[in-house]
Amino acid sequence: NDEVNKLAQVPVGAGNDFLARSRSTYGLTYKTALLAGGAYAPPAGSYPVSSGTTLTTLSKRLQMAAHMIDVLGTQIITIHWGGFDTHTSQLVNQDKQFKELSRALAAFQADLEARGVADRVLTLVWSEFGRRAQENESSGTDHGAGGIAWVQGTRAASGILTDYPSLTDLDREDNLKVTVDFRK
Repeated sequence: NDEVNKLAQVPVGAGNDFLARSRSTYGLTYKTALLAGGAYAPPAGSYPVSSGTTLTTLSKRLQMAAHMIDVLGTQIITIHWGGFDTHTSQLVNQDKQFKELSRALAAFQADLEARGVADRVLTLVWSEFGRRAQENESSGTDHGAGGIAWVQGTRAASGILTDYPSLTDLDREDNLKVTVDFRK
C-alpha cells in the first residue's frame, strides 16, 4: 500500500488535468477507505457474487455506498454501472444484467435497513438513454427515448407514478414519448 500511495503523489505535468483529477480522486478514496475501516460487514450472501465469494462490481459499489452513508454520513453518492448498450440478442444479454441489478439493489436496501440508516436514503436508478420501441434485425433495439427511471427506499411512494408510454403513439423519430422527465 505504501508503494501505491507513493505513486499517487508523483507530480502531474502541466496540462494533464485528467491525470490530476484521477490522482486527486484516488487520494480521497484512499483516505476515505482508511477512515471508514471495516466497522461493519453485511450478512454473508446478501450481495450478489460473480464467482465463489467475490462480489460483483455493482455489489462492491453498493456495499461501499452503504458503508459511506452509515460511517461517514455521506449524503450524495453516484454509481455508474454500464453494459446495457446492447443492440443484439437483448433478451439473453440483459436478462442476466437485470437479475444482478435487482438482487444488488435488494441487498443494498437490506444492508441500509440492517445499519439503521434506511430512512435517510432514497435510491434513484435511471438509464442514460432510452431504446427504440421497434426491435431491429439482430433481436435488439437501437438508441431512442423513453428510458426507465425508478426510486426505491423506505420513504419512497409505492406504485407506478406515471403512465406507460404508448407503443402506438410514437414521436416523429419513432421513439417512445417521454411521459415524465425525472430530472425535474
